[in-house]
Amino acid sequence: MTKHLIAALLLTACGAPAPAPDAGEVEDAGTTIDGGPPDAGTGPATLSSAVLTDGGTFAVRYTCTDATTTGRVSPPLTWTAIPNARSYALVMTDTSINLIHWVLWDVDATTLQLAEGVSNVAQPPSPAGAKQTTSYDGLTFGYRGPCPPSPHVYRFELHGLDVATLPGVSTTSTRAQVQAALTAHVIETVALTSSYGP
Repeated sequence: MTKHLIAALLLTACGAPAPAPDAGEVEDAGTTIDGGPPDAGTGPATLSSAVLTDGGTFAVRYTCTDATTTGRVSPPLTWTAIPNARSYALVMTDTSINLIHWVLWDVDATTLQLAEGVSNVAQPPSPAGAKQTTSYDGLTFGYRGPCPPSPHVYRFELHGLDVATLPGVSTTSTRAQVQAALTAHVIETVALTSSYGP
C-alpha cells in the first residue's frame, strides 16, 4: 500500500474532508472542472425598431403621406452584433415591386443602432463614416419612405460585412450597384418587414 493511499485512508477515518480535485480533473459525468462559469451561448442576430413591428405597418410619420416629413424621416433601428462583422450596410426595398428605397453602408462595426432621421446627405454626420446613395426619386440622398398607390411590403435588411469600407462604390453609384457590391462581402443578414398603403 502506497504512502499516499495510507494518508488518504487516515484522513477519511479521522473525519477530514477528502481533498478537492485539481483543476482540469475530469469528473465522473465527463465534465471538466475549471472553476469558471459555463460558456455563454450566443443567439442569432436580430434587427428591430421601436416604431416598426416585424410584419406590422408603417406609422404615417415615416411615409410620404405625412405633410411634415414628406417621407424623408427614417425610422429608428437597433440590432445585435453580427460576429466578425467589420462594418454594416442597410438596404430597404419595396418587395412588392422590387424597388430599392434606401442604401446606407460603411456603418462602423461598433454601431448597433440608427437614430430616427438619418440626415438626407451623401455622408451623414451620424453614423460617422457612413455613406448613402440617392433614393428612388433620384434627388433625395438616403431615406425616402413608402409612397405607394396601394398596399406594399417593405423589407429592411441589415448586412454584416467582412470589410470595413465597401470597395468599388461611391455616393454617386446607383442603389443597385451598391447592393450588388455588398453581396460579395456579406457574413450574415437580418431583416425586418413592414407594410404600408392606402
